Amino acid sequence: MDTTTPRRLSTKDCAKGIRAKLRAAFPGVAFSVRSSTYSGGSSIRIAWTDGPRPNAVNDVAKVYEGATFDGMTDLKSHLPAREIDGELVECGADYVFTSRTVTDFDRLEQEATARILAGCMVETLANGMKRFGGDWVESLAGGMVRDADFRDADPLAGSFDRIVLRKT
Repeated sequence: MDTTTPRRLSTKDCAKGIRAKLRAAFPGVAFSVRSSTYSGGSSIRIAWTDGPRPNAVNDVAKVYEGATFDGMTDLKSHLPAREIDGELVECGADYVFTSRTVTDFDRLEQEATARILAGCMVETLANGMKRFGGDWVESLAGGMVRDADFRDADPLAGSFDRIVLRKT
């Protein structure tokens, strides 16, 4: 096989590849993977509830993204061919979008807020708003919930370190 000429994957083939990679990377997590083709190109939308962090899913799925968009210049640029599973391919899906739904977000946000208040020296302003490290506690708590890995026994522990304490 000629490895210098990439094989072009259709949007449908990209969606199949994403499904297989997600199934292997995150067993037991149900993902919805839907492709759309339209006059300006094509895209794949991935949705799931709870489960892994969005960044982890992006790391798996965005490999199949075939284009970028620069909103400042209103320009779509195609990405070069890349190697997937040992084969040089061009991805037909322009964009891959991911969206996670968090069950009981409000309760978890309250739990995250309590963790921040208990574990950090928080500044309380005259209007009652609370800050830690220049960030609003409410924003940090929401970020903790959005960043949580719900496969962990304590999903907010890791996100507390990453979002609030900024540990990498």
